[in-house]
Amino acid sequence: MLFSSLGSVGSVVAIAMAISFTACFAVACATACRIAKRAFAKTSSADRPEILKQYAVVLRALFTFSLRRK
Repeated sequence: MLFSSLGSVGSVVAIAMAISFTACFAVACATACRIAKRAFAKTSSADRPEILKQYAVVLRALFTFSLRRK
């Protein structure tokens, strides 16, 4: 009896984690798109390659982390 209740708790936790991950990913994508639109709003086309490079650096820093102490 105890094992069957643990199995259902595990499946609820797995579903909740999947929903949480999906929601966080959607919010991160929406935020990234909004930042990009604002960055390109009033720029000349000559500045856009540099903006894209810096934007990629920022996104890479946000989505990667190091477990080493610096």
